[in-house]
Amino acid sequence: MSREKDFMRIAATSVAGLLISGGALAQDVDQTGWKYVIAPYAWGTSIDGKVTVGDREADVSADFGDVVDFVDTAAALRFEAMKKWGFFGDIWFASLSNEEETPIGNVEVTFDQTIAEAGALYAFQSDLVGYFGARYQQLDGELDIPIGGERSSDKDWTDAIIGARYTPALSHRWQGILRADVGGGDSDLTWLAQAGVGYRFSDSWSGRIAYRYLDTDFDEGNFQWDIAQEGLGLGLAYEF
Repeated sequence: MSREKDFMRIAATSVAGLLISGGALAQDVDQTGWKYVIAPYAWGTSIDGKVTVGDREADVSADFGDVVDFVDTAAALRFEAMKKWGFFGDIWFASLSNEEETPIGNVEVTFDQTIAEAGALYAFQSDLVGYFGARYQQLDGELDIPIGGERSSDKDWTDAIIGARYTPALSHRWQGILRADVGGGDSDLTWLAQAGVGYRFSDSWSGRIAYRYLDTDFDEGNFQWDIAQEGLGLGLAYEF
């Protein structure tokens, strides 16, 4: 779609601009030892878009206010190890369900979703980190329509991603959090944007709150996942 292609060009240009500016402004990064971060978090995602399973298609929408009813179970964890170079891993799992009233009756969509990311980090400066890697998504979905019955499908796909994270200090304890990436591969396009703040309780502990938006357009055979997921995330990070 032209909208997605235009956004991909803009997002890629923005990420590249961050990386180039980081190289130009690079400061010394502490390389005396590895820094590790373990961060469990929760992402209360709403959902909006189109799901096709078999010959059945449904428009799915659950607003942020409906997240408590929409998300049955969820768990997430992020890990980073960093010097000048580093690596990261991130996994998020949720069991989701949504029911919509239509002229032909109630349409119910249920699925288990796993999103996993892994890749390499590079510190241009202390508050600007570039990254590249892969985003893996797996869905075990079921679509139940009054006319035509139930359709189910189990799909997974992997996309290459490139992005940057900017965490400027706002005060002694507060910091901003800006993150964006874009990619593709098995899907036509995937992109992520995140903005929030962090608060440092001590040298080792910090809390984070951020709004995250993830858009994915995957289409294979009789399965389509053209979905935008967005919502508020809360996390606790331990650094050592």
